[in-house]
Amino acid sequence: SFQHYLHGMIHAFLTCFVYLYTASKRNTMNAVQNKVIQACNACVQACYYCATSCLREADVSQLANCIQIDLECAEICEKTATFTIRDSDFTFSLAELCAAACEKCAEICARYEHNHCQVCAAACRDCAYTCRQLVAMSSL
Repeated sequence: SFQHYLHGMIHAFLTCFVYLYTASKRNTMNAVQNKVIQACNACVQACYYCATSCLREADVSQLANCIQIDLECAEICEKTATFTIRDSDFTFSLAELCAAACEKCAEICARYEHNHCQVCAAACRDCAYTCRQLVAMSSL
């Protein structure tokens, strides 16, 4: 009957819609995950460079808190990138922690006029923003 045919067509349409929606969501997630990996890796490089450069500054004792947060932030970013690559169940939790660490690192680095500190602060802000995008997707 036409009603049975129509019911079958609606079911097929809905199945396709759910599949496409899920695939679209997965593609969006993959794109954000890739951005997180890239941002974390860039942040790792900026933090290690900043810490190393701070150690070479004449006022190194004044930069102790910058060096410490650089090293902590770099390690958290490394783990976040690794767990994101693995698509771990802990990815969202680590991304949340990474965003917090990056925000703190950016805040501290931004206090100093050294170019390496300013570059690090910018990389940290970018990484924090990208990690927050991924965290926001955890509720979808």
